Amino acid sequence: MRVVLMLMMFALAGCAGRQEAEPRTVRVEVPVAVPCRAPAVEVPAWAAAGLRKGDDLQTKVRALLAER
Repeated sequence: MRVVLMLMMFALAGCAGRQEAEPRTVRVEVPVAVPCRAPAVEVPAWAAAGLRKGDDLQTKVRALLAER
């Protein structure tokens, strides 16, 4: 019982010494979402797009390696 009474006294003493905070104006800058208007990206010209069936193996391999 004595411990509870002591705890209550400390709790009340802690609240009694508290001072009210004075109001102040604070400016907070928040980023605003803006839609991105990027230009459309064109499809790149692939090296293998210009290959024909009759091209030799070395030409086909060079074109495929160029795309890596």
